[in-house]
Amino acid sequence: GGGGGGGDDYVDLATTPGLSDAMAHAASNTSGDVYTHRQALGTFEGHREWIWSLSYDKSTIYSASQDKSVVAWDLRSGRQLRSFTPGTSGVVGVHVRDQWLYFGVQHKVVALNLHTQQTYDAAPAHGAALVLCFLVESGTVYVGYQDGAVRIWKNGALKGTLSAHKGPVKVMYKEAHALFTGSDDQSVVRHNVNTGRPTTLYQGFNGPIRALLAYNKNIYFSDGPNVRAQSIETGTCVHTMQGHREPVFCLLRAGELLFSGSSDNTVYIRNIHTAVPYAVLAGHTAVVKCLAVGDAKLFSGSSDRTIRMWDLRDVLAAAKVNVSGAELVEWTARPPEGQGHVPQPGSAAAQSAAKSPYGNPQAGKSYGSVPLGGGGGGGGGDDYVDLATTPGLSDAMAHAASNTSGDVYTHRQALGTFEGHREWIWSLSYDKSTIYSASQDKSVVAWDLRSGRQLRSFTPGTSGVVGVHVRDQWLYFGVQHKVVALNLHTQQTYDAAPAHGAALVLCFLVESGTVYVGYQDGAVRIWKNGALKGTLSAHKGPVKVMYKEAHALFTGSDDQSVVRHNVNTGRPTTLYQGFNGPIRALLAYNKNIYFSDGPNVRAQSIETGTCVHTMQGHREPVFCLLRAGELLFSGSSDNTVYIRNIHTAVPYAVLAGHTAVVKCLAVGDAKLFSGSSDRTIRMWDLRDVLAAAKVNVSGAELVEWTARPPEGQGHVPQPGSAAAQSAAKSPYGNPQAGKSYGSVPLGGGGGGG
Repeated sequence: GGGGGGGDDYVDLATTPGLSDAMAHAASNTSGDVYTHRQALGTFEGHREWIWSLSYDKSTIYSASQDKSVVAWDLRSGRQLRSFTPGTSGVVGVHVRDQWLYFGVQHKVVALNLHTQQTYDAAPAHGAALVLCFLVESGTVYVGYQDGAVRIWKNGALKGTLSAHKGPVKVMYKEAHALFTGSDDQSVVRHNVNTGRPTTLYQGFNGPIRALLAYNKNIYFSDGPNVRAQSIETGTCVHTMQGHREPVFCLLRAGELLFSGSSDNTVYIRNIHTAVPYAVLAGHTAVVKCLAVGDAKLFSGSSDRTIRMWDLRDVLAAAKVNVSGAELVEWTARPPEGQGHVPQPGSAAAQSAAKSPYGNPQAGKSYGSVPLGGGGGGGGGDDYVDLATTPGLSDAMAHAASNTSGDVYTHRQALGTFEGHREWIWSLSYDKSTIYSASQDKSVVAWDLRSGRQLRSFTPGTSGVVGVHVRDQWLYFGVQHKVVALNLHTQQTYDAAPAHGAALVLCFLVESGTVYVGYQDGAVRIWKNGALKGTLSAHKGPVKVMYKEAHALFTGSDDQSVVRHNVNTGRPTTLYQGFNGPIRALLAYNKNIYFSDGPNVRAQSIETGTCVHTMQGHREPVFCLLRAGELLFSGSSDNTVYIRNIHTAVPYAVLAGHTAVVKCLAVGDAKLFSGSSDRTIRMWDLRDVLAAAKVNVSGAELVEWTARPPEGQGHVPQPGSAAAQSAAKSPYGNPQAGKSYGSVPLGGGGGGG
């Protein structure tokens, strides 16, 4: 994640050698045309995991990584000046000025004197509450915690607690007496730090607030791919800044320029007043996590484990942007875990800080911190494709019995790639020799697997298609407030789940004519023959993923919980309550639930609640899950798909090739299909992958189901079955083909069955 802020510590671009001339003649771009800049001035490589945080200091850039290290890089040579590991877990943000380094370590915020190696607890541990973000001002440390509280520390003592959020606080920004905070509860709150009085400025439903800053009486924040500007005084929307194809993970203001980094692997540069996009920086191959500015250079840290340095002289001149007199605020966009600010070197504040373990004044009046990331969705069912009986695959299985060690094989050669969508792929569904795809470009496309050509393309509505599942002649999809079924032969449609007021549909599944729908208002409504039969109200946030098996309906929400509902009695049981992020992926199998609220996939016993497995490997949040016999597939924003043994959690293979987030998965005819934000669908031959990985999966069967987009899912009857014939006759006869399957969450990814 990422967030940002600004302050009074400026780098004046107009006085930087060579840059004032560029500004002088760069006055022609007032049309908002977007220039794409692909040539970075330099790339710093060496981290073993993704980059969480960056901080500029003189001719050095400091980086904090998931590999638990902090590295100081020399900007002139590109070499590592110093590398150290401050703890046994990932570094929670880094900010360096003069001799002071601030970072969070699980439950506390620590300051380290780089000269003396002396440390002190600027914010000591407070019980078991985990630190997610922080900032420092005039010796006062403001800390956002996983339990939803903001605690204020001074000289190591707790001075106050602000309790306005219902979810983890993952981003904050301070200006004068106002502290702005963003949370997984999808709200932005302004706190008066003198009185403690909170004012909710924004309550959303798209996703957690990951980026936040305030400037010129507006707040700038993001809970998805757009950056929103909203008046602090009136609450009216000033701008909605579009352009990114994926969620924004970091924001940075520099004079009149606004920088945003996203999981579409790019950085946008905009005019903060007009919202006009000036330039796009392209080159990273994974999520842009953090940003920093110094010496007229922009630094971007990414999940591709690199830091790229961009010469703003070149970018501004090439983009022909009129930014005369702009000044760059030197601060670091924070990782999901935290941020601090330290004093100007040589200042009285810095001297005071050097003497006292509690003297940590700010260098600028305002700056920000950032949020923790999320995952995907999933499901499963009884509609199997038996790999062992697929021609050519049984032989591959017979001799592929040697991999029991868990060594991970990386497979890079896809059998084919389908291109044609103009935006990212939300959902996939396999039917015979055809793969159907739903995209953010509002279209559904049917692709012929043999030729790779588009058989048919249609636009079922004026907004993004909320999932797609096709079997025989039936297509189910969600349209804003309702779930619709379309007969592909007759073009007849009916409302399987009619609109219910203004509640938006986020996910759904269909079983025996009953439609279970998860809504943005946190409710699950049950529909039968177009009539509302019941409402399940157990979540405090939007319901974005569900999975049904027998009488149990499993649901996951932005409130970070997994709930099991007895659909006969309506009784809910909370199986999991987390704090890492929204539940985006969920399926049930063999008395366990499998879900993800970050880069790991968790397996938990339904009966006892104990953790069975924590499946690591992905470097970024998981966006989709799929079970196929004894195999578990997971797609992530690290652009890969993992294949694991669902019983042992051993990883067998990694599928690499996508250049952006893997949003959805589907299986059919011994092939795996992966849809991505890179606007392509890749087809993988599981015969090749299993044989090359030497995986012992004798007798495994692949469940044919579609990993859903964040918005929804449906299931339709087997072609030719009595259920299908009944469905063809009646607009409300929509029985299931399998006993269990799932749906998925908003904001990316998918799961289902």
